[in-house]
Amino acid sequence: MNIHKCINNSNPKYTGSDPINWVDPLGLVKVGNSGFEGVAEKERIGIPTTTAKDPISPVQQYDAYGNEIVYRTMSQEQYQQFRKTGKMPPTTETSISPVLGYSSKYNGVTVKIVVKQGTFSKLQEIGIAANSAAAKVFPTMSIKTGKWMKTNTRFKVEGGQMTTQLGQGRGIEIFNENIVHFEKVK
Repeated sequence: MNIHKCINNSNPKYTGSDPINWVDPLGLVKVGNSGFEGVAEKERIGIPTTTAKDPISPVQQYDAYGNEIVYRTMSQEQYQQFRKTGKMPPTTETSISPVLGYSSKYNGVTVKIVVKQGTFSKLQEIGIAANSAAAKVFPTMSIKTGKWMKTNTRFKVEGGQMTTQLGQGRGIEIFNENIVHFEKVK
């Protein structure tokens, strides 16, 4: 008998040439190309697996399900409300960033927020390009100015990344309806 083979000869599991490798004698975990097979679904949500090719895209990270990952720094009070309700509370502009390093420059609690695939497409449908750099990224997006917080979202290139401003109305509603996971990162 091979010393690197599990004792169950009807369904042998090999550890390879290194006898320290872990053996799954019950065959509960399937390791495949993504390395996630057999890992509980909830534990896979929000783990970045792909990144955007465009560094100015409003979403830079996606998980294994195509969910979109963004960040926001908020006050401790806002974070407690978020934890209690599962809804991100609006502020004046309610800005979010696709870049952890950019978002975490602000004081407060930094949160990673995962929303369903396609959420940012919905936000772009009601979007306004807030500056010329954003208008280059979204050439068909409105560039109107004035009151926007209740009816629109705004996209603004700043600090080498695209900030999305959800406002206090339809934008934050769309965002909150599509949250699948959030967690404190700082």
